[in-house]
Amino acid sequence: MKPQQRFDLFIDYTQRATATRVSGQNANATFNQQEDFLTPDKEKRLRQNLNSAQRNGSPLWQGYVSFSTQWLAENNIYDRKTGEVNQNLLRQAVRQGMRQLLTREKFGKSAFWWGNIQFDTNHIHVHLGLAETKSTRPVQAGQRRGRLEQKSMEKFKSVVTHRIEQLGQSQTLAEQKTLQKVIGKRKKTILNQVELSAEQLHAIEQALPVDQKKWTTRFANTPQMTAAVIVTREYIHQALKQLPEYHEWRSLIEKEAQANQKRYGTHSQNSAEHKEAALVKQLENQVWRELKEQPHEAKKLSWR
Repeated sequence: MKPQQRFDLFIDYTQRATATRVSGQNANATFNQQEDFLTPDKEKRLRQNLNSAQRNGSPLWQGYVSFSTQWLAENNIYDRKTGEVNQNLLRQAVRQGMRQLLTREKFGKSAFWWGNIQFDTNHIHVHLGLAETKSTRPVQAGQRRGRLEQKSMEKFKSVVTHRIEQLGQSQTLAEQKTLQKVIGKRKKTILNQVELSAEQLHAIEQALPVDQKKWTTRFANTPQMTAAVIVTREYIHQALKQLPEYHEWRSLIEKEAQANQKRYGTHSQNSAEHKEAALVKQLENQVWRELKEQPHEAKKLSWR
């Protein structure tokens, strides 16, 4: 950051419409420690503070922090397909960085700052302004010292960077948890909707061994259950393909698997196939349990 003479011109520069993206009819793209967007009244207060700072001899520090779009995409802040940027997470990261900067540089209570996320270059960046309505900076050669320590600036950038990584990961975890909940709900719906015909149930019953204690997936790999497993899985797959909910569920678990492979590597276990196998196993047990209870009645299979 460096001193700037024309305070009023700098705020006009940071919030110019050609560089920022505004959300809301009565707000501009300027944010600070408390506000995501300044209303006209709050922008007026910011300008009044800038005038007070200039009258009282405070330096005005201006600067920016720039980000690689590839790095932002890797941290779930930038969407390559839509070009959308999670400005909220960027604001949160900058706020944490500014808090530590003000503390490290021992700014007083009269210090204030603002920022604007800009999109008018190849790299998304945040322009920042900082001043004090009543400066506490030491006087050197008749002027307030405007220079900030290099270590303070390095620390600021480090805090912002690490915070973005943390927030991006939190965003990923939140999305992952939401996806898992939806997958679980769709699975329960499928287990409640799978229905086999009386003919199919009879064919499965004929393939099952006499010993009903074997009618469980714990014995699926035994010779006595081989024929029953084959015919049961065939009918289950036929029933699943007729359910729109199954195809939706399959799409969701494939999406989850792609995210897992990206996160843990392409050699990680395919979670979609694992979930598919687990679903079929549950349905097998469900079919055989129903046959134990009512072997001659075709009925809608229920999840218990």
